[in-house]
Amino acid sequence: MAPAVALGCSRSWEDYEGKPYIFLKKSKAGFVPGMVLLGLTPQERSKLNQFEEIESVRKIDDVTLRIGEREVQGISFFKR
Repeated sequence: MAPAVALGCSRSWEDYEGKPYIFLKKSKAGFVPGMVLLGLTPQERSKLNQFEEIESVRKIDDVTLRIGEREVQGISFFKR
């Protein structure tokens, strides 16, 4: 795990079926600070996907991440 910034994104609160969620959204000038998880096993990835509710609430999409001075491609969870 390492501190990271998701570039080209913003964060917003929205309701989904009456329940509040925080979502990432694509935003050209935006950025969202957070953490990046590195080296997940397939089982850990599966648990994370369940937690993020990718079957119903969120979807996986590509994102550019800044970790220190490096920019790398990764994924994150966005509003479906």
